[in-house]
Amino acid sequence: MNEIDEVAALRAKANAGDASAQVNLGFMYRDGGGVPQDYTQAAEWYRQAADQGVAAAQYDLGVNYANGEGVPQDD
Repeated sequence: MNEIDEVAALRAKANAGDASAQVNLGFMYRDGGGVPQDYTQAAEWYRQAADQGVAAAQYDLGVNYANGEGVPQDD
């Protein structure tokens, strides 16, 4: 499986509500790994995983808000 197929498979899981896939997509968008770097997309995937109680996503979403990355800055 190539990188494009791996991202597509991860996105399918994330869209189906898989919290682990959602937070991993958030990491990928934050870092630009396998996808173009996009803090707005990262924040959206973090939010979906955070709403399911994933602590790493909750933390990283908070960092996005603290730094104003993809969301309005809010200390």
